[in-house]
Amino acid sequence: MKLKSYRQREGEEKIVEGWFMDIETAINAVKDLKVSRPESEIPEMIGFQRKNAFIEFTRISDKEFQVRDENHEKDVYLIGTVSEQKAIDCLIDFFEGDDLRWSDELEEY
Repeated sequence: MKLKSYRQREGEEKIVEGWFMDIETAINAVKDLKVSRPESEIPEMIGFQRKNAFIEFTRISDKEFQVRDENHEKDVYLIGTVSEQKAIDCLIDFFEGDDLRWSDELEEY
């Protein structure tokens, strides 16, 4: 399965639509995110869409990511900071259409 990607570069307001990615390419794209400079108001972000849902990733540190998950069909709006492995697990769950296994570590917004 492939999902549509989109990206926001550090410091840029514009979100750029990407291409369809398979899970391996998506995992590598998330792992390749850079930590944005502390003074940057807009950090680098990559996101993935399916139907009425999306998930976004921002690297917070060498070992942590902010994950934002929205699913309008299930009325789920979550955000939080997790380890790199947990972020990848969330990405895999999203690609498979499953609830995020680490959703209890994220907060509703």
